[in-house]
Amino acid sequence: MREAEKYIIFQKMLQKHFLFSSLEEQDHSKLISLVTRIDCAPGHLVCSQGEEGDSCFFVRPGVYGGVVNGNEVTQLTSGHSFGEL
Repeated sequence: MREAEKYIIFQKMLQKHFLFSSLEEQDHSKLISLVTRIDCAPGHLVCSQGEEGDSCFFVRPGVYGGVVNGNEVTQLTSGHSFGEL
């Protein structure tokens, strides 16, 4: 993904996100500069319940299952986020 494409995609996501929508564009730019893209294969475990987290994940295409105590409790789709801030 080219930098310009990454910027446009994440700028749109941040503008719609309840935590980040009120930030100024320069703040969005700072956040976007910290983004690292991770491609996940189906079934890939992104993070585990109980482990210490230090990342925030944004779903951009795909569906991720949220599992608590072995039970899927939610499905996260494009535009959703999860993890730590």
